Amino acid sequence: MRCDRSDQSSWVRQTNPSWQSPVPPQRVASMPSPTEETIVETLPDLKMSVDDPAGVVALGTEMTYEVRIVNRGTAAAHDVNLVGYFSEGIEPVAVRGWRANIEVGQVVLDAIPQIAPGQEIVVKIIAKASRAGDHVFRAELHVKNPRTQLAQEEWTVFEAVEDKSGFFDPSIQQADKRSESDARGTQFR
Repeated sequence: MRCDRSDQSSWVRQTNPSWQSPVPPQRVASMPSPTEETIVETLPDLKMSVDDPAGVVALGTEMTYEVRIVNRGTAAAHDVNLVGYFSEGIEPVAVRGWRANIEVGQVVLDAIPQIAPGQEIVVKIIAKASRAGDHVFRAELHVKNPRTQLAQEEWTVFEAVEDKSGFFDPSIQQADKRSESDARGTQFR
């Protein structure tokens, strides 16, 4: 049998009436009454993922980066901003799934007013490489309240290919001959 200090004190006082407890009896916490309120704060919990094509992509071919934003939280996310950045040698050509401004080396989506709990937004950004080599796409998501910043990068390899007649276009540059330090320090515009 388990009892709290107040029960022990009363048992000791019954068996030894002259005994005084050095510690006053403590109250045991009780369940909230029906008039008490419990406030639970709800928050959005955004997750972003980027899918790029598997394997090597032929130079000059349009390819798609798929950006998925999911709200795993219990409240809506408001004013969600997404920007896609491209390294030199690859340019965005179109966007599907949301309104956006296409600029040199980047795509700036119009703010997404709200993403409800459980809702998923899928944006497809179509790009085309003008130069062979490893190219980077970086997606950045920003929300002001609650402050959220997410980023993800994907590397895609583009290679020049000969057509079926064996003709190779000399205007297409071969893969960059970059030093190890250049490969680590990709520059975005």
